[in-house]
Amino acid sequence: MPPAPGCRAIPPRPRPGCGAPPIGRGDAHGQFALGRAYGKGEGVAKDPAAAYFWFALAAARGHGRAAEARDALAKRLPAARRAAIDARVKAWRPAPGSRK
Repeated sequence: MPPAPGCRAIPPRPRPGCGAPPIGRGDAHGQFALGRAYGKGEGVAKDPAAAYFWFALAAARGHGRAAEARDALAKRLPAARRAAIDARVKAWRPAPGSRK
């Protein structure tokens, strides 16, 4: 579902009337794209932990390439950090009003 007119697909903060961005509604492709952005530092600061979170979230929704990217990053993160992120992924729920 495209964003409402005048709304960006992934706004820094939701604007009134825009609703949750696609990634907040459980869109695995958007979550994968955000993981890739954090992994490469494209448009955001490079952050392997954030990339791992978004890849893990997308993988949990069946995105195959996200699972591969998550597994590659897992080797570079300390086990305690991965466990904390995995707990956040497990607890994550789509935004209210989501179809997912």
